Amino acid sequence: MKIEKILRKEYIKRGMSPKKIMVNGVLITVPYIYVAKNKNFPDDFWDVNEQNIQEYKKAGKTPKTILHKGQNYVVPLADSEKRLTNAEIAKKVTQQAINKYKKSIVLTMLLRKVKNNPQMPFYIDKSTFACRKGMLMAKLNLNTIEFDISEVKDFFDRGIKAVHSYNWNVAWKRVKKATATVFTATSLIGGGIFVSGKLSDKEKLSDNKNEKQSEVTAPPEEKKTATIDYQKAEETATKKMVNLPQESVKMNFAEKCAGKYNDKYGNLAMLDAAYDDICVLLAMFENYSAKAYDDGWGNETIGWGITSYLDKYGRHIRAVKSGDEVTMNEAVMQKDLYLYYVAVPKLAKVNHAMTQEEVAAFATVAWLLGPRNLEHSFYYKKLLNNDASCWNNLVSYSSNPAIKKRMAATKDFATGKIETNDLIRLPAGIIYNYSLEKYNSGSAALEIKRAASCSSSYKLQNKLPEFVVASVQNKNAPTQIAQNRNTGRG
Repeated sequence: MKIEKILRKEYIKRGMSPKKIMVNGVLITVPYIYVAKNKNFPDDFWDVNEQNIQEYKKAGKTPKTILHKGQNYVVPLADSEKRLTNAEIAKKVTQQAINKYKKSIVLTMLLRKVKNNPQMPFYIDKSTFACRKGMLMAKLNLNTIEFDISEVKDFFDRGIKAVHSYNWNVAWKRVKKATATVFTATSLIGGGIFVSGKLSDKEKLSDNKNEKQSEVTAPPEEKKTATIDYQKAEETATKKMVNLPQESVKMNFAEKCAGKYNDKYGNLAMLDAAYDDICVLLAMFENYSAKAYDDGWGNETIGWGITSYLDKYGRHIRAVKSGDEVTMNEAVMQKDLYLYYVAVPKLAKVNHAMTQEEVAAFATVAWLLGPRNLEHSFYYKKLLNNDASCWNNLVSYSSNPAIKKRMAATKDFATGKIETNDLIRLPAGIIYNYSLEKYNSGSAALEIKRAASCSSSYKLQNKLPEFVVASVQNKNAPTQIAQNRNTGRG
């Protein structure tokens, strides 16, 4: 089955004609999801330019760019010293983008079968492709003891290069043969704004992608059909069809846990002291959205990365739906309820006193993993044995680069290398910008602190409740006054 036919079916079942754009003389069909969500397809299609820029940065060189027929192209590093014409460069970069576009469609088709999710959207940006590929490979590796995935690797590395009319039966047989006894009830999915690797409330792995803006100029948008208008009207009509518990202030964990848990070591009460830290960590790792958004995997997500709502007793209300909106107070309560019903029971089993930073880090790990994955992790087992090396096990939990970075940053926080006052001064998701090598060497923490020291504002404040920002500001006020005196200011 050809890619063109696959994408066309998405439009046909909605009574629409496929939307296409001309790319350097080639007609490319825009996946329906971009029309339905009013997303900028050219940005995702041309993100190979950003990929080429990164190659220059790694080599310590300045990217070379050209303008050809109104379109910007970043010359591939391997071709930067060749005497190619602008037309030849445009053709090469266009082919890069088309190959990535086709690979994304193929991979999504396979995952639709693996996950039995025929609605998984056809996003074609390189971040989503990398996450989905990584998730599939991680799933295979995590759930197999004696398992040869060479055929699947061959499919991804070589067999996918000529995919315009790829034999889907052959592709699926390869994956099915390799994964016959692998896929369990807990499937790996993605979710969120950043590639944060958050496990959803149903304990499914989510990989948030950080949507990057391309410098390439997009072609004029085609006029939307009435079908899309009706869909948006329907989404608006179903908005806020759920009543969520909310409070005007944060949860008092010491009070809430009193009489239910034996807090011999004070770790549960420490959740109150670490409350601001937890909020800042989640805002940094997850970002925040008051409106439901598609995580790139067909899952609607809201707040600090939740995919379903809880009532005040911790019971599942329903999944997040497109068009949902939450207030900051509702999001705060959902977070607090999740921590109380998921993190607290596990934290109550820890038989030694933890520091405030360790409790905050533990809460964010619980938010990421969910109860079952947390309980079976080497990290938690070592924590229960009062083994200080437990924080090292966070980084080895997953092979996914985004999850490893998040875990490494959590480890740095738990061990005091970075602090709340550092993170709140930086944009959400900045921890994903540092390489794994820098986290392994410890230089990532130094760069985070250095960047924070140069910031004169709380850049993360729009992702946080006002009372958290005010609390952090009050805590920092004496330190700031002392710094001003030392520098002669104020």
